[in-house]
Amino acid sequence: MNDSSTTGSNASKTAPQQFQGPRPIGQIVNNLKATEPLPPSESQSTTSLALMNNPEGKKKLANMLKVCYDGLKVYGKEPEQLDNANKLFNLVLSDYPIEKIVEAMKYYIKHNTEFPAPADIAIIIERGGGKPPFDRSVYVSASKKHPADRSSEEWDYMREYEKFMMTGKY
Repeated sequence: MNDSSTTGSNASKTAPQQFQGPRPIGQIVNNLKATEPLPPSESQSTTSLALMNNPEGKKKLANMLKVCYDGLKVYGKEPEQLDNANKLFNLVLSDYPIEKIVEAMKYYIKHNTEFPAPADIAIIIERGGGKPPFDRSVYVSASKKHPADRSSEEWDYMREYEKFMMTGKY
């Protein structure tokens, strides 16, 4: 069937989405400046906003740290030091969206009883999939097993651990 019969008056509504060729960069910049960003609604996620650009995310992180300080084991720290801990967390985690930070904090709290270090949370985020930070004792324990007795998870852990130790990348 012919497409022109189905488009009719709707053709003018869809025309702006057609490719019109390259435009000068100045025109693109002016269009971007003229476009007012919509305020995020509660249903919209802010996953693309890094913590450094997300004031609400910073407040959420500060509240999580207060809860962790009150609920987890903290050794040799005074309550006044929580402000500096918050600044350190903001510095280390500034490139990650708050949603990933929250997920990593939840994972950490489920598996640990002590107040986290910012690096613990960053490692959980970077390793992905809710994997904990590497632990040398886990690697040593798996490597002491006879190779035939190691599970596929242990082999994967050993490979990832060795890769990380050699390259510093996950």
